Amino acid sequence: MKRLRKAVALLLAMAMVFAMGVTAFAAEPSTCKFTKTDGSDLKMGMSTGLIESCDLSDSGIATVKFKSFSLLGYKGTIVDMQGAAVKWDETTSTAVIDMNQAQSKETGVPVKIEFQFSLNLTPPGMSNPMDAMFVCY
Repeated sequence: MKRLRKAVALLLAMAMVFAMGVTAFAAEPSTCKFTKTDGSDLKMGMSTGLIESCDLSDSGIATVKFKSFSLLGYKGTIVDMQGAAVKWDETTSTAVIDMNQAQSKETGVPVKIEFQFSLNLTPPGMSNPMDAMFVCY
C-alpha cells in the first residue's frame, strides 16, 4: 500500500511539473517581427534581425529588447520608436507595445522606427525613419 501511495504521489508531482512547463511554453510568443505597412515581410533579415528578445504577457503587452543590426555593411541601432501603442525606453533600447491595439493579429501595431547608422549613412533604398507594423502573437 505504501508503494502505491508513493507511486501515485510521484505521478501527481510529475504531472504538475509537466503542466507548469506547458503553461510557461504557451506564454512564449510564436511570432514577433516587423513587416512593411502593407503586411509584407521586410527584406534582408530586418523583420526579426533587430529583435534581441520579446516577452508577450497574458494581457497582450509585448516587451521587446532590440539589438544592433548589420544591413549591407551598415551597422545600425534603433534610437526611437513611436506609435499610439508604443512606449520607448532609449536607455535600454526596449519598447513596450500594447498588442491589444493591433489592427488584427496578423497585421499588428503601426510603429515608426528611427535608426542611427554608423557614419550617419542610411543604406540605399531604406527610409529613415521607417513606417512599419509590429506583429507579435
